Amino acid sequence: MLRSRRRTRLLAAILVGALLTVPAAQPGAARPALASSTAGPMSTASAWHVEDLGAPVPNLGYARVVGAVSLQDGPASDPRPYMFNIINDALWVMSPVAGSWRWTARGAPPVGRIRGSVGVVKFLDQFTSIERAYVFVYTDDGHLWGNWWDGSRWAWTDIGTPGGTTVSAPVGAVAVQTAPGSQAVPYIYVIGADGHLWWSRKNNTGQWTWTDQGVPAGVTLNRLADPVGAVNLRLSPTQPDLPQVFVLDVQGNLWRHGFDGLTWRWYGHGSPQPSYNAHGVGLVAVQDGPNTASRPEAFIGVNGTVLELTWWNGAWWWSTHSSSGTTYVRHAGTIAVQDGWDAPQRPYLFSCDLEGGPLRTNWWTGSQWQWSVQSGTDAAGLDPSCGDAVALPNRFTGTRYPYVFYWSRQQPMRLMLTWWG
Repeated sequence: MLRSRRRTRLLAAILVGALLTVPAAQPGAARPALASSTAGPMSTASAWHVEDLGAPVPNLGYARVVGAVSLQDGPASDPRPYMFNIINDALWVMSPVAGSWRWTARGAPPVGRIRGSVGVVKFLDQFTSIERAYVFVYTDDGHLWGNWWDGSRWAWTDIGTPGGTTVSAPVGAVAVQTAPGSQAVPYIYVIGADGHLWWSRKNNTGQWTWTDQGVPAGVTLNRLADPVGAVNLRLSPTQPDLPQVFVLDVQGNLWRHGFDGLTWRWYGHGSPQPSYNAHGVGLVAVQDGPNTASRPEAFIGVNGTVLELTWWNGAWWWSTHSSSGTTYVRHAGTIAVQDGWDAPQRPYLFSCDLEGGPLRTNWWTGSQWQWSVQSGTDAAGLDPSCGDAVALPNRFTGTRYPYVFYWSRQQPMRLMLTWWG
């Protein structure tokens, strides 16, 4: 009984325990570059580079970002970045194949037209030791769909609709391990047409289920704002994942729906600058070291300003970053960069203006947050995201390098990549 009580208190510590801040700097040393079928092999100098990855179809009508992940074909292979997009009502992925960038068509759900994306997660196939991607979108009839590799082909799965309602707005997706070493399970979060937060996952029999997570009393969740997202927290390598979901209400206040190891609860975090214009810009979990607890960094945009909520020194803290120099801050990726196995992770926030323009990076210098403009970039101001980023790890050194994908504002519209290496 005493051991059980200690375990309960430890799991609940995610809500009250002390987690330290993360210092930041420029990305670490160079790594061998991936070659591009458009731009050719890249230099290995330590600098930011820009590549033109083209488009899979001529006369591209429109594009929408789903998300980016890094995947390994086995523990002895190098991780590769994958960028998922909705192009002309179909799912497409850009990834390196045999040293060159290549577009691959994933098709579309057999019923309904894709209305928006919820996210992409990766999980380890424990039978093959290969990392797989699971992509989630929703259609105009309010159904949630998943696209995944079934062992022989890429297949679409109709996950259906929340009980008695339909999918109205995306929140995010995350792969959750309920115990260390267990098979990760995708958790998908959406806001239903009833205004409630809904959660979908597979049960022990392999069937997709829906759970109504409700809504804070007297609160109306914002279904029109760019989403904040979902993220896993873990107290230590021997503890299970504790998923945390961040959403905004219509007044611009931030709410967290978190699992503490025992129950789901709503937590109100307010806002230092409540505004009807508040929208999600990014969310990431960072660690101060390989065996330390992870902690969230949630970023909210209000016009051209970024507001950050973080867990530090046993409490939740808000901070206001300096102006981005734009009239609006639109998400282009939020990642944790790392300079080696034992180095602390450092959050990097990438964004663009409402109407597009150069990508901007918001990063921590060690004493303050600073903005920098990514030279040579010109992103389209796509809704709700102009791009996404992935931290590509080096399996020998543990260094994590930023790769940022975005759609060009210049015509003809095409996918671009800026990366450090």
